[in-house]
Amino acid sequence: MRGIKQLITTFLFVLFCSSGFSQSFYELKFTVADGGVYTAFWVYGSESENYIRMAYYNENGEYRVVNIDYYAETGTTEDGVYYFALMGDNATWISDYTEDDFYNPDHYVWVRYENEEYGLPLVTDDPEFAAENFFEVTSYIELDPLQFTKEYLNQFYGTNEPDYIALMNLVNQHNDYLVSDHDSNTDQFQYNSDDTNTDTEIDDTPITMHLIVAANTAIGDIGASCEVDKRNLVNEFEGICEVMDINLKQYIVDAKNFTKAQLIKTLGEVQPGTNDIVFFTYTGHGFRWSDQTGNYPQLDMRYNPYTQITAETSINLEEVYNIIIAKGARLNLVLGDCCNSDVGVNQRTNNTFLASRNEANFNHNNLRKLFVKSQGNIIATAASPGQVSWSNSVNGGFFLSSFFQAFREEIGYLDTDPQWEDMLESTIKYAAYKSSKSACNNCTIQNGQKAISVSY
Repeated sequence: MRGIKQLITTFLFVLFCSSGFSQSFYELKFTVADGGVYTAFWVYGSESENYIRMAYYNENGEYRVVNIDYYAETGTTEDGVYYFALMGDNATWISDYTEDDFYNPDHYVWVRYENEEYGLPLVTDDPEFAAENFFEVTSYIELDPLQFTKEYLNQFYGTNEPDYIALMNLVNQHNDYLVSDHDSNTDQFQYNSDDTNTDTEIDDTPITMHLIVAANTAIGDIGASCEVDKRNLVNEFEGICEVMDINLKQYIVDAKNFTKAQLIKTLGEVQPGTNDIVFFTYTGHGFRWSDQTGNYPQLDMRYNPYTQITAETSINLEEVYNIIIAKGARLNLVLGDCCNSDVGVNQRTNNTFLASRNEANFNHNNLRKLFVKSQGNIIATAASPGQVSWSNSVNGGFFLSSFFQAFREEIGYLDTDPQWEDMLESTIKYAAYKSSKSACNNCTIQNGQKAISVSY
């Protein structure tokens, strides 16, 4: 067996953080033939951005820690066995080491049969993936980051490492202090009681977020996917506004109200203040006119596919963007999860995501930077001219699901400098991966595009 990919007949999909904020944390332990115990501290950010800190004693009884980068794959074998795999690469030493020390990256595979649950994962460090070299780990648990202690994290991190400091800040986020530095002579943390969530030099006018969702929930082919997108958007921003003490006004254009006339009417009702946020999202079909030269798609505002496509039943995403930014809100975001190709191209797939659980370990300061301390305009769409965008009825559009995934990374405690630019860059990258042949057997790759002008 030359590799995990040779086991695959159809990829199901890639890992997606769907039910919480930010990173997830896990611990795996296994024992090798000579009795050595290995403890892996796994930090999951996205399907392509994971790492494990592996702690163990070498044959001379010397403590070692190595960092290994990981990417995730899911799929099925020819026998109908579902699997989730973590593929390791680029092992680098964190602890002291000698020329005699060497670490081959481990790979982990979870397997299950239909109607069964995943059991303990199998592990191997064999780069050839020979079946006889896989064995089961002794334990695998999800960790609550709010229960981390200094002693536990010191098994895997030096106390001056940024991720260590960030994780200790996460533990102490409800207290009056944050870990700001480490004094290596005293092995004590330096606390800064002045490092709070208080903003300076910003408008203290109460903020309202105007959430506008245009979702083609009544259309026969992708309506279920659009319903998922609408629900996720509403739930996400209700939660954000609650913890940020931001007022929320919702404007929903869906079902049989999904028309251009209703959208224009709704946009007219949005009257933001100068310190407000306007967040517009379209989820539905998109297309291009044959003579169209602009980069952004036409939004197909028909819930009945037998209605003719005309200028009266469609509007360009950029036109919506221009209407919104003219209203003068502090921060404007316009997203379009739709095709950007000829009329009539289908964008559905049966490939679904394997969802992972995440704890609500967001950094309040990161949220404030993105929604309170930023100003400017953002427009982004799921596909470049000539491309389709993809969705499924379980997880919604690949672009919007990738946006939530990137958003949770950006607001996590391990991100010390959240940026809308980075978030949209990751959104586009994750959606491209989700629609690639290695992740979706019947998809064509989608490469989104964006224009961002934001200051902090």
